[in-house]
Amino acid sequence: MTAKGEQFAKDLYERHTVFTNMLIALGVDEKTAAEDACRIEHVISDKSFAAVKKHYLDYKK
Repeated sequence: MTAKGEQFAKDLYERHTVFTNMLIALGVDEKTAAEDACRIEHVISDKSFAAVKKHYLDYKK
């Protein structure tokens, strides 16, 4: 895998993890949360994801 491909995979996994955990925290069951995260992670813009991630990390504190 190229360095660019590896970074893409890491970024996508981070999106998946943040969305899955956030949905679970909202009360969504784990299976549904993971399935929905798979859909969301591919269509959200970098700018919107950064805002969601910041909010989620602030919430976790």
